[in-house]
Amino acid sequence: MDRNEFVQPSVTTRIFEKSLLNKSDFERLIESADIEDAIRALQETKYKEEVSKLVKAQNYEEALDKMLVEFYKDMYIMTREDSVVDLLALKYYYHNVKVTLKEYILGEDLSYLYYELGNFPKDELKKSLDTGADVKYSDLVREAKEEYEKEKNPQDADILIDKKYFEKLREIAKKSKVELFEKYVRNLIDFSNISTVLRCKRQERTIDFLKKVLIEGGSIEISELESIFGLEVDENASVFRRTEFYKYLKLGIEEYKKTGTMSEFERQRDNYFMELVKDVKKVTYGPEVLFAYLYARETEIKNIRMVLISKLNSTAPSSIRERLREIYV
Repeated sequence: MDRNEFVQPSVTTRIFEKSLLNKSDFERLIESADIEDAIRALQETKYKEEVSKLVKAQNYEEALDKMLVEFYKDMYIMTREDSVVDLLALKYYYHNVKVTLKEYILGEDLSYLYYELGNFPKDELKKSLDTGADVKYSDLVREAKEEYEKEKNPQDADILIDKKYFEKLREIAKKSKVELFEKYVRNLIDFSNISTVLRCKRQERTIDFLKKVLIEGGSIEISELESIFGLEVDENASVFRRTEFYKYLKLGIEEYKKTGTMSEFERQRDNYFMELVKDVKKVTYGPEVLFAYLYARETEIKNIRMVLISKLNSTAPSSIRERLREIYV
C-alpha cells in the first residue's frame, strides 16, 4: 500500500476529525431531559441535517442508519484504496449476504434489514440464486446456500459466512502490510473467538460445535481455546494474560460472569480498539489516518444510538455514562 497515495486524503480526514463530538458534547446529550431534548442538542452538531428531518424523535434509528451509510459513501469517494474502508465496512456487506440468503430460505421480502451501502448488488444477488448469474458475492451466497441445504440449518450458513468474512479481513490486512491493520484483524478474531467460547459454554454446546465455529488467524491458538473450554471461566488464565488487550479482556469477562450478558465484554473490546487507533494521532499521513477516523466516527454513532435509546427508556445519566464507549477526541 503506497503511503504517498494518502497525503491529501489524510489532510482532508484531519479536517473531518474536527467535527467529531467531544466529551462536552456527549455530556450535554447525557444530561438532556428527554429524547426530544437530546435531538435538539444533536441539531447543533454535524448531525443536524439528518436529525432535523425526523418527524418523530423515536425514528432516530432510521436517521442514524442513514448517517452511517452516507458516512461510508463519503469515505469511499475520498480514497482510491477501498480496502482501507472495507476493513470496517465489510461487516455490513456480509450482513447483507446473510439477509439475501434468509430472504431466499423464508420466501419473504426483508429489504428493511439491508444496509444500502456502497455498490452492494442486492437485487442482482437475489436473482443469482435462481439464475446462477455471476455478480459480486454470488459465489459466497451460493456456497452458503449449499451449506444450508445439507441440514436445512440457517445457522450453518451463518457460520460459513462469518468465516469467509474474517478470511477476507485477514487477506486485506496481510496485503496492506500495515501493522495497525494486521493487529486490528488479529485481535478482532481473538475477541470473537473468546466471545464464542463464553457463549458456547453458557449454551452447553459440545466441543465439536466449538471447533466448528472458532476462527483461524488470531493471536490465541485454536487449540488453546479448545483446552480451556471444559474448565471454569478464569479471566486470569495465562492464555488471556499473554494478550496485549488483557486489561480490557479481564474487565469484560468479570462483568460477563456477574451478568451473563456480553454488553460489557463488547464495550471493553471497543475501548481497546479505540486506544489502539488513538496512537494514529501521531501519524502525519497514511492509510492509518483514514482508518482511525472511520473507527472513531462509527463509535460515535454507536454512542449516540446508546444515548437516544437510553433516553427513550428514561435511563439515569450515571448509567448512560457507564455504557458509552471511549471516544477519539
